Amino acid sequence: TAIRLDPDSMYGHYAHGLVLLSQGLADSALAAFDEAVRLDPESMHGYWGRAQYYESIGQRSGASDDINRVIFLNPSFMAAHSYRGIMHYEAGEYDAAISDFDIALRMNPQSAIARYWRGFSYRESGEHERALADFDVFLSLVPDPSAYFGRGASRFNLDDLDGALADFDNAI
Repeated sequence: TAIRLDPDSMYGHYAHGLVLLSQGLADSALAAFDEAVRLDPESMHGYWGRAQYYESIGQRSGASDDINRVIFLNPSFMAAHSYRGIMHYEAGEYDAAISDFDIALRMNPQSAIARYWRGFSYRESGEHERALADFDVFLSLVPDPSAYFGRGASRFNLDDLDGALADFDNAI
């Protein structure tokens, strides 16, 4: 492995951590990510891996700290803004989620993930017209049943019952 070839390779420890995490070996993955951070604390990679680890075990505070560090170190890393936006959404912090998705979409207006989650964030905030716009773009990229449900719920709240029923039919 890369670690055997170069035990001081931050990238080797990061990659090893990703493999371990994908195999369900969370504690070993954390150790690999910690070592990546120790080897290069100015690289976002170890923090990114740790954020994924903490999220996988439901430890939101650890994930939040590390994702904020990733964004500090690499503010143009779109995936980090989307990831943090999803964390805000799951915590019911819809305005903060929308803000992160806005940043991600400025970087890539066709980001399906950011469109999807911003649509749901707008819906939860009662901004159904904006939710519809995001769901429309998302569905043009990825015809996913859950987005039809989200768009249908927004249409229902806007008294577009025919559109809501059509979307609910597409969702099932």
